[in-house]
Amino acid sequence: MSVVAEGDQLAVIGTDHTLASVTAPAGGAVYQLLLDVHEMQPDDAVTVRVRAPVRPAGVVRTAYEATFDDAQADARKDSPALYVAAGDTFVATLVQHHGTGRTFPYAIVRLR
Repeated sequence: MSVVAEGDQLAVIGTDHTLASVTAPAGGAVYQLLLDVHEMQPDDAVTVRVRAPVRPAGVVRTAYEATFDDAQADARKDSPALYVAAGDTFVATLVQHHGTGRTFPYAIVRLR
């Protein structure tokens, strides 16, 4: 496993933030989004999405979407692992719908 992108996203309410856009190398790759939501409080809501093409050189589509509301007992949220063909793109986004804008640490890892 190797980290290919990481950071801390300060959410602006209602803004769809691109956390990372990663292009798979020759032979393709398997990627996963790791997200820390420990700062969430009651009345916060955030949606994360992972997008990638279904087939090589195809249209980028949402492959995973999850919404988290209020404070979370389990702060680590991992997307499913997703295969991306060579030259195609894995895109992770985050939007906070309401509450106080929070900072969300994240990493995109390459599993193979």
